[in-house]
Amino acid sequence: MKKLSRRLKKKHRLLLQRYDDKDLHQLRIILRRVRSRLKGLPGKKARSLHQDLGTLAKITNAARDWDTLVRRAEKTLPAEQFVHLLPLLEQYQRAAHDRVTRLLKSREWASAVERWQQYLDEDKREKFGTKDDSEQDLSLILKRLDAVRRKALAHDDKRHWHKLRIAIKDLRYRLDETPRDARTRRTREIITVCKELQEDLGEWHDSVIHTQLLRELSDSLDPDQPLVVDALEILRDIIAQRRREKLRRVKSTLQQTETLLDYRSLGA
Repeated sequence: MKKLSRRLKKKHRLLLQRYDDKDLHQLRIILRRVRSRLKGLPGKKARSLHQDLGTLAKITNAARDWDTLVRRAEKTLPAEQFVHLLPLLEQYQRAAHDRVTRLLKSREWASAVERWQQYLDEDKREKFGTKDDSEQDLSLILKRLDAVRRKALAHDDKRHWHKLRIAIKDLRYRLDETPRDARTRRTREIITVCKELQEDLGEWHDSVIHTQLLRELSDSLDPDQPLVVDALEILRDIIAQRRREKLRRVKSTLQQTETLLDYRSLGA
């Protein structure tokens, strides 16, 4: 946790010096890891911090969404189409970057990070528990993941796939806390599967968000901009295909790893 706090401060400092989408991505990961750990802790302070850090993270969502959409458009569209679409995308991207900068300079950010640091400096043995507590908590995370996995496969809708994405992250982050020399073979295998699922679900989620953004852009466009309209339609079709492909991969991985992720064999 102390290491995460140091990294958070470093990324905060770098982003204030110069916006970089990779630094923002890492800052968001740090916030998610901290919030994932707070989720399993008792007490009002933990719940309040979990909520407040989540509010900060949400303000950065738009910048992340536009950054990834611009990158996806550049990679997938022919150059002659991308050049017509880029000015429109950059307009929204710059506005989202400005919101991130204002957030990082705000009292709201400073106050939340200060309260997190104070919380961390308190008695950690009471807060973060013993090895037995950690194993029990891990068992609960796996049990929750199993329930979410079953619902996602049964309902096959955005809401349940998103819940599965969060559950996979919680499991991955918790297992990452296990020292490498203390990891069982099964732990290492689960981490590998979590990475694969996290990547595919992450790209699926990006595709869902990108589709929403492109729909909003399309609705706001003047029909007298046929080159931009055409580029948007082509990009939307490409992203829709990618969304379906990633979800197929996720379903296949879940079916193949059902036994591995079974919470009832945690100690194996």
